[in-house]
Amino acid sequence: MAFVKATELIKSFNKKNNRQVRGQRLISDVCIATDLGPFNKAGKRTYQMRVTISKDIAKKARIIQGDRLEISFDKDSDPPRALIGRITEGGWKAIHTSKSPEAGLVFKIMMCEGMPSFKSASQCEAVVTDEGILFDLPKNHSFTQNLREM
Repeated sequence: MAFVKATELIKSFNKKNNRQVRGQRLISDVCIATDLGPFNKAGKRTYQMRVTISKDIAKKARIIQGDRLEISFDKDSDPPRALIGRITEGGWKAIHTSKSPEAGLVFKIMMCEGMPSFKSASQCEAVVTDEGILFDLPKNHSFTQNLREM
């Protein structure tokens, strides 16, 4: 598998664009979506990838609120896959989806070139491996265009 880390995509995007680095009810294991983000300094709309992890799969993967997470994408596999793993520094912090400690976990990432985009929130079945949470990307994704802009 040839996973590409989202942090590497964002680093190259930030370098190329002279940017500073900033850090629905879930029925299945993972829900992934493209959300509207804030407007940037130039007045252009930005987008975010939202990744929600169910409490059951988070427990199996031993991920708790406050853990730092990294998501990697393998667009060359068939079907394309994603891998969520715990890291010690960098990445994104997992937070509860609501005030309840029984809720699932969520993290959001600024969208940039090379990351998959989704027309709507998509639920995915996942498996826990030694590396983290592995799941197939839903069919309604694109690595080449932002589906929310269409």
